[in-house]
Amino acid sequence: MGPSWVPKLADSWQAGHLASTDVGVAQNLSAYALIQAATFIVVYLLTSIQPVRR
Repeated sequence: MGPSWVPKLADSWQAGHLASTDVGVAQNLSAYALIQAATFIVVYLLTSIQPVRR
């Protein structure tokens, strides 16, 4: 899993040196947080349907 899963998050060029690792970590954490939030919202909406709860 990486930031490339989220469109427009990792489109910019990054240098391949140690200073760019902070950017990479931040992008990975952002992608993970967005995907996790979307998953929680989908599960919440699915479980709020009455026939699914029975």
